[in-house]
Amino acid sequence: MLWPEERVVLLSKRAKNIGLVLFVLCWIGLQYGAAALEFDRQRILSGQLWRLWTGHFVHSHWLHFSLNGAAVLALYVIFIGRFRVSDVLLSMLLFPLVISCTLLIFYPYLAWYNGLSGVLHAVVGYACIRFAFTRSGWYGLGFFSLWGKVLLELLQHYQGYSYELAGMMVITQAHFIGAVVGTLI
Repeated sequence: MLWPEERVVLLSKRAKNIGLVLFVLCWIGLQYGAAALEFDRQRILSGQLWRLWTGHFVHSHWLHFSLNGAAVLALYVIFIGRFRVSDVLLSMLLFPLVISCTLLIFYPYLAWYNGLSGVLHAVVGYACIRFAFTRSGWYGLGFFSLWGKVLLELLQHYQGYSYELAGMMVITQAHFIGAVVGTLI
């Protein structure tokens, strides 16, 4: 028999697991409409504003989707039980919009974007800052590791090096913006 407070914890974990499954199923479904959902500068400027949000949830191909999916799973395992519903809503609603608006304003040469990596960088920055002071110093190490990775990518980018993933350019600027957004929020 479980004590009442143990039932609350079990329900909370069960709800989070159900939420994760529903998120993944919806996320898989979105991949079939990627062309209508990805960040496309010209279409956004012509009024298709949903692309500011949806572009982060679609991917160029299934390898790209799988890599972002593995990162989501890793973050879920690392932060399970620590995120509140408000944290998840922040991650899924605010982070994509702010990152997209920043790309639209500060990177006018960027014609298109898709993928979750910018949002994932925001989530890591946000969670590590939040938990470094309340849970464990290991989150502080995670925060500095995130920023070391992002700054190395930017340095390499400005030296002319570009990242490719199965023939697709990796938009390292989204990683930087995500880290900034997560850190500041």
